[in-house]
Amino acid sequence: MIQKYFSNFSTFHIDIRRYLAGAFLFNIGASINDLLYNLYLNSLGYSDSFIGGMISLHSLGVLLLCIPAAFLARKYSHRTMLLVSISLVALFQLLRAIFPNEFLVPFFNLVLGLAVSAARVIPAVLLMRLSRPEERAFVFGFNAALSMFGIMLGNYVGGHLPNVLTMSASMFGATISLDDAYQVSLCIGALVMMVSVLFYAKLSPSETILPSTVSLVEEFLSQILSRARLKHIFKVITPHIIVGVGAGAVIPFIPLYLHQTFGASSAEIGSTMSLVQSAVVVGYLLSPMISRRLGVLKSIIIVQFASLPFMAIMGFSSSLVIVTVAFLLRNVLMNMSGPFVEQYNMEHVRDEEREFTASLDIFFWNLSWAITPAIAGTVIEHFGYKPLFLVTIGFYALSSFVYLAMLKKQKKTCDLNALKVEERVA
Repeated sequence: MIQKYFSNFSTFHIDIRRYLAGAFLFNIGASINDLLYNLYLNSLGYSDSFIGGMISLHSLGVLLLCIPAAFLARKYSHRTMLLVSISLVALFQLLRAIFPNEFLVPFFNLVLGLAVSAARVIPAVLLMRLSRPEERAFVFGFNAALSMFGIMLGNYVGGHLPNVLTMSASMFGATISLDDAYQVSLCIGALVMMVSVLFYAKLSPSETILPSTVSLVEEFLSQILSRARLKHIFKVITPHIIVGVGAGAVIPFIPLYLHQTFGASSAEIGSTMSLVQSAVVVGYLLSPMISRRLGVLKSIIIVQFASLPFMAIMGFSSSLVIVTVAFLLRNVLMNMSGPFVEQYNMEHVRDEEREFTASLDIFFWNLSWAITPAIAGTVIEHFGYKPLFLVTIGFYALSSFVYLAMLKKQKKTCDLNALKVEERVA
């Protein structure tokens, strides 16, 4: 399997390989920040509802700019969009770590969401455009696996960085508080993200730009006013949006859940997240083989349904070991659907609609994350985590049933087309 991936990787377009290298480094830095930032705010005395509000503000920033970003990507090269976006993300990650003021933190989280918009819109479109049909499943699977491997490393390093910094300071006769250790670790994560910009700078503008003969406003209005196409795009992305609503209730709070419910330290949380994500990497690598055998839609349905029992165990078990094992299996299965969903979305819309489709998907995903975590933070304070796990399970199941309905409709359409062909031959 690994040999198959490496033999395919050597034939990928050079810009795909450059993008993958940049994304790997970016995910290391981003995961250090994602793991530690809420713990940092918690250690500074901020409440769960405040932290939930900050997650919502970040998502609000993403959704405000993700649709305009799709049309900017048709005027400017994808290289330019990635360079500007990633540079600003790294900068604001650094600033929000240095200045944890209660008035500045909301501003930084909102602006950070605005900056990350292009980085969310571009990848699926870029990989789709630069890959050949026969290698596409491997491209999306390899991108997901390498990104998750970067996240795994970032979580492991981020989980242990505060302890390493504290111990290193004591060796030189100095002392450093946990708050300061968190802050320095967050700054290191931001610097790693800045290094990833070097790889994005090597992308070829001629390969990433998609020329347009009309103005951005005209193009935007034509997409919005084309009701039939808009309806089709919404049908394609709706089940993934439903997953986003459910995920927003629990996923951002997992590090806090492990810390507050089981007393896990940042090092234990980092090790747990790293272990879980290393298993997810294996799942991503297996995903092309699964989709080739079962088809993309059936693969999504099976892995999403299979993840539900493990989500229930996560929310209701009192054993950290059992929760960790359930978390591992749940993440492998649920995250395995990611490359399938990306491929399905890109393959079921027209070439000129891909940026718009990706941006709409991101818009509604982040709309749900702008609302759900803020509500979830309040629920946690009053009722704990269990109700939120039930909500997430419900939405994941609903998404799977919608995909199942789409599969049945697709099969029925294929059967009707086959029947018409037989009738014409007869």
